[in-house]
Amino acid sequence: MKTATEWSAEFDIMWNNIMSNQAPGLSEYEKSVFLTNAQEQLVLDYLSPKTNIKGEGFDDSLLRQSDFDSLIVIDNMASSSPAKKLDSRSTTRYFKYPSSDILVVLNESCREVIGTSPSQVTKEYVVVPISYAEYMRMMQKPFKYPVKGTAWRLNGAETTADNVKSATVELIARFTGTVTYVLRYVKRPSPIVLASIPVAIEGVTTAQTCTLPEHLHQEILRRAVNLAKIAWSEPAVEQQR
Repeated sequence: MKTATEWSAEFDIMWNNIMSNQAPGLSEYEKSVFLTNAQEQLVLDYLSPKTNIKGEGFDDSLLRQSDFDSLIVIDNMASSSPAKKLDSRSTTRYFKYPSSDILVVLNESCREVIGTSPSQVTKEYVVVPISYAEYMRMMQKPFKYPVKGTAWRLNGAETTADNVKSATVELIARFTGTVTYVLRYVKRPSPIVLASIPVAIEGVTTAQTCTLPEHLHQEILRRAVNLAKIAWSEPAVEQQR
C-alpha cells in the first residue's frame, strides 16, 4: 500500500505533467481534499454500470466485489421510539440508520419474531422502498397494506438533541411481533489524508492512506489531479466572461 509520502509525490508528478509546471503547488490539505473526493467519486461510479467504462455494477464480477468488500457492512437494527412519523402503524417499527457513513444501500430485509419459545414464530420480509407520492397513492386504495411477505420503507430524518440530522426509516406491514431491520450497505470510504491538517476532512485530522485495493490507487490519483485541474482553471474562465 502507498504511504502518505508516496501519494503526495505521485500527485505532484501527475499535477506538474498535466499542467506543464504552470500551476502553483498544492498544499497537503488541498491534495487530501481532491484525493478524498476522487475516491468517493470512483466508488459511486463503479457501483453503477451506467457511469463506468466497463459497464459493470457492484456485483457483475468477482473482482468488482472484492474491490469494495472492505466497505460492505451488515447491520441488525432494533426499533426505537420515533420523534416524528408519517404512518401510525410504524410506531414500533421505526429505525435510525446506524451512522452517517452510508453511501449506497445494497439490499435490506426485516425479521419479525412472534411469541416466545418454544412456540416462537419467525417471519422474514423483503423491504421495498417507496416514495411519499407512491405511499399517498396506495393510501387511496381499499387495501392499504403491502402484499404478504413485504414491508414498505419510508425514509425520513429527525434532529437530535445536539441539533444533528439523523436519517430514519419507517417500516409498514402487518407486524404483530418484535421487528429487526437488517441492512447491507456500502459505507463511505475513509478519507485520504496526507499529513496532519488544521481543518478536518470528514472528521479526520491525522495522516491516513487509502484502504481500497492498490490497483485502484492510480485511478484515484488520476481523478484527483483532474479535479484539481478543473478547480484551478475555473477562476480563469470566470475572469474571461
